[in-house]
Amino acid sequence: MEAKRAQNDWIGWQMTIRAADCIFESLIETIMGGQLAPGEPLIEQALAEKFGVSRTPVREALHRLA
Repeated sequence: MEAKRAQNDWIGWQMTIRAADCIFESLIETIMGGQLAPGEPLIEQALAEKFGVSRTPVREALHRLA
């Protein structure tokens, strides 16, 4: 049972990282494409809703942008 839980935790972690990677790439494209005004705030909750994910992968992506 413990091994199954560890496997599920690992799969969940991998999915979060993949989502963070996709969000990061999307944000880079948006920024580089000039679709965000300079100084426009990136709001974690709004981005999570936009991408249909929890705030965790959004937070990971934002940390990579910093």
